[in-house]
Amino acid sequence: MDNIWKSDTFEKVIEMSLGKKYEPLSEEWIYWLKKKYFPALEDNDIPSAISTVITKEGFNSKPAYYAHDGKEEIFYVANRDGYTNIYRQELGSNRSEVVIAGERSDDYETFHFFKSRIDVNHHGELAFVSKSGEKDVLYIYDVTKKEITHKYMYKDLVGIASPNWSPDGQSIVFSGLAVSGNDDLYTIKISDGDEDGTIRKLTNDFYDDTDPAWSPDGKSIVFSSDRNNFGVNGSYNLYLYDLEMQSIYCLTTGDYHDASPAWSPDGRWLAFSSNRLGSSTDIWVLPFKDGDRTLISELREGKDETLLARKYAPRKLTHLMTAVFDPVWTNSGDLLFSAFEQFSFKIRQMPAADQKAAVADKDERAVFQGLKYPWSTPKVAVTQANTRPYTKKYGLDFVQGAFQADPVFGSGGGAQIGITDMLGNDQYYVVLYNTATTSKEILTDWNFVLTKVDLGQRTNFAYGIFRFRGDFYEIADDGEVDIVNENRYGGFLQVTYPLSKFERVETNLNFSRFKREPRFALLGVDGVLVSNFAGYTFDNSLWGPTGPLDGTRAAVTLGYTTDVYQSQQNYYTAIFDYRKYFRLTTRSAFAVRAMVEWNDGRNPQNFLLGGSYDLRGFPRWNLPGTRFFVVNNEIRFPFVDAINLRLPFGGLGFRSIRGAAFFDVGSAWGSQETVGDEILRKQKFDGLIGSVGTGFRVNLLGFLVLRFDFGKMFDARGYKIGGIKLPGNRKRFINTRLAGDEGFGGIGDDSRNTDHRRWSRGIFFQFWFGADF
Repeated sequence: MDNIWKSDTFEKVIEMSLGKKYEPLSEEWIYWLKKKYFPALEDNDIPSAISTVITKEGFNSKPAYYAHDGKEEIFYVANRDGYTNIYRQELGSNRSEVVIAGERSDDYETFHFFKSRIDVNHHGELAFVSKSGEKDVLYIYDVTKKEITHKYMYKDLVGIASPNWSPDGQSIVFSGLAVSGNDDLYTIKISDGDEDGTIRKLTNDFYDDTDPAWSPDGKSIVFSSDRNNFGVNGSYNLYLYDLEMQSIYCLTTGDYHDASPAWSPDGRWLAFSSNRLGSSTDIWVLPFKDGDRTLISELREGKDETLLARKYAPRKLTHLMTAVFDPVWTNSGDLLFSAFEQFSFKIRQMPAADQKAAVADKDERAVFQGLKYPWSTPKVAVTQANTRPYTKKYGLDFVQGAFQADPVFGSGGGAQIGITDMLGNDQYYVVLYNTATTSKEILTDWNFVLTKVDLGQRTNFAYGIFRFRGDFYEIADDGEVDIVNENRYGGFLQVTYPLSKFERVETNLNFSRFKREPRFALLGVDGVLVSNFAGYTFDNSLWGPTGPLDGTRAAVTLGYTTDVYQSQQNYYTAIFDYRKYFRLTTRSAFAVRAMVEWNDGRNPQNFLLGGSYDLRGFPRWNLPGTRFFVVNNEIRFPFVDAINLRLPFGGLGFRSIRGAAFFDVGSAWGSQETVGDEILRKQKFDGLIGSVGTGFRVNLLGFLVLRFDFGKMFDARGYKIGGIKLPGNRKRFINTRLAGDEGFGGIGDDSRNTDHRRWSRGIFFQFWFGADF
């Protein structure tokens, strides 16, 4: 009451009276109530009650401690924006920086987020593992120079995990998975001399040896292994490899999962994670040093194992409701670890962990089940396990819209259905759509593509059949758009070879029977077309609910098509498609695509531009040309996360509704103008057209994206901007179909433009289905 007159707010009065701010005091009070009235919290804690948070964003794991020049830093693996990276952060600061950007290139395909620890020595050299191609690679990164200094990959090792430095910083121990399937311990020399990369195998058996940690005195290595009587149940205990005696000693035993051992700087304590006593995964500490004596020295002296088991019994350091992993000591005796709370893994710091370990209650360990020191690998009879051949089980994978702008088949699209087996090796795709313009054509103008994809080997292949029939848009002699009837059926074969997770080369062969009636701008075709294509694709894009948000996608394709029946068509093809996604925030991005497709030769096939997938607003497939380019710019942002409708007969929900603002520009040209069988000329490039607008996308049922776009079209052909005239002219009429025959440009009987309008009169609305570009 003495301070109530000093402030108008209750919060300020509390702070002056108790010396604590209102918010943390309120949190302490609420937690005290939970401890008192929640049975589950009576004897347990949440991580935030015993430690301070170091990282506040995303999922964080595998901390490594580095002290230098009076500063303390941590390196850790985290996923904050969809990509997994290695970060660097000073203790006591909320600022972090990306050290190694992962999951974007062949060198750093994945960092094994939950499997492999990282480590940094006193020289400032960071050791980490990343998958690169078919195998894991061990990298050494100089944190001062900010560059990779060493890179190690071994022919007989397909997997490498949890590298850990020796105290002198000249060697590394790691867990290596051989092609034989055995996971053993290895050491490797790190230097700039002839010994660099020299590897030595420490264990050689069929047990799973993981999480090695070099002792501060450099004489031994502790690790986790299933080499115990409970290993058949999936249990792991801690063992010590004596480098001098080349012997293995058992440190813990029991039907538990003891993992991630870490030495305290003075070698007195071993911290590790374990699910002992039937609890969630907590941090335990094992006393290893008592004055000048150690557990190993006393074992060598032949001390009674039962007495030693009690003296060096593990002690439970944390009593948490959630899981905790990967403890690491600091020089001051604190512990850093990764803990789960509020649906996220965060790096946390427990102060004075060594002092708490000294007073923690001991756990009387289980009898050693007859195991002797030092440990030797027992002989186990190996019998063939009962096996059954894998039975393929297929399920619906997705349903979405499909679009193609193909140099042979032209443009088209419709509904696409994907069906795959459980392993994803066998995939079947069906594309189905109808090009009928009258009721009489509904039964005859069905189009389909049936595809089988086999991913069982590194070299993937696909084959299938197709049929395209119907009326397609072309350009008449007067520049008007009209239709021509085409009928095509045949098959295809495609072979793809992945160079890495992000790159692939591919080749395909298409063959088809093709008939097209002679029409104003096209020669008639009645032939058999054979096409060969080769291409390269790069894709490290990161997808959101309705399309990519980050990364790059690029593809280059070259091909040749010929009529082997009557040589009525012979032309070359070049395709370039580049897409870049710039992350603006965690859930928003700026996306840009530049796409060029080019057919050139005798009687080449037209592409068809226009519609929701390229030039939005313009009528779908209404801008033909043997060559085209389009540049799409789009800002993608969250609009509504969820809409739930409660109906009398149930509920209906829509999630991940995303907004978009776009600007498109492009053109199609090169269509032939003919008289009879004679080609008079090809339509020349006549300038730019485009559209601008906004829209939204709806992710329906998790696999189907619905796209809605609104905006205005524009005609920039020959337009002057500040005295600068853009290329092109407006002789060709471009129909916008917003109000009857409304459009841009065109030449009337008086040789003048029939429409001078630069912007479409009304607002267009377009709907399509399928993910964003």
